[in-house]
Amino acid sequence: MNNWSIQKIWNETITIPNKRKFEARDVLWASEIGRSYYDTYLSMVGIEPTNGISDTIRRKMEAGNFYESIIAWVFQRVGILKEQQTSIRLKKEGLLPIYGRSDILAGCDGDWSKRRQELEYLFAKLDDIGFNFPFLEQVKKLSFNIISELAEKYPDGLQDKIYEVKSLNSMAFWREDKPIGIPYEHHLFQLSFYQMYNDKGIKDASFLYIDRDSMSISELPNIIKDDTIKKMEDWHKQITYYYQNKIEPEKPELIIFDKKEKKWQLNLGKV
Repeated sequence: MNNWSIQKIWNETITIPNKRKFEARDVLWASEIGRSYYDTYLSMVGIEPTNGISDTIRRKMEAGNFYESIIAWVFQRVGILKEQQTSIRLKKEGLLPIYGRSDILAGCDGDWSKRRQELEYLFAKLDDIGFNFPFLEQVKKLSFNIISELAEKYPDGLQDKIYEVKSLNSMAFWREDKPIGIPYEHHLFQLSFYQMYNDKGIKDASFLYIDRDSMSISELPNIIKDDTIKKMEDWHKQITYYYQNKIEPEKPELIIFDKKEKKWQLNLGKV
């Protein structure tokens, strides 16, 4: 058949995995910390948003998963990936439990020669089976370069670190022609939660913001701060109160003044 197209099939396939039921739950997600009480409460009692999630947003979410996978693959092939999607849970008496999964746990014991050998073996096996992948030669070159740079800069190895990967469009990433330098507050809550409550006692953590257009990354270390902890605890107590007493919170204002941006804008799910 002439003039065939994959556009409709491609776009619809990307959105298929996101068709899920909205069901009541008695658990909070780490990604919700700091979210508006109203939206969180409705989500917990199983009420689906009236505006729903558009296919465009679903595809952006899928793109985020794709870029996270790319970073994890780079970490894996150079031998510094230790875990993915590590389960982290908080259970405190009288409060709703909070569940989360940190994106990446990375680290290295310092045996860089072993990692070079493993990388050589990997590409030799790929060559043996005739594996064909776009940019395979570039990937091979970059992988050995990354190991060499890490070995030179950190000869004794890498302390275990939690990474939270967030992808952004270019306008959000390159503000004022500089890579993003300050994490979003709700991202701070999420990563701080992972640092505070992981069962391995790992406190070292960073954001990896990645530009979806240029593949540039901005690594922003995160240090847990007292004011962040207080905001998280206050939010946790308040949403627990609403939920346990079956009180629907007030709707958040649609338009708010953003002090950071110094302008009025839509309230995108803030408390």
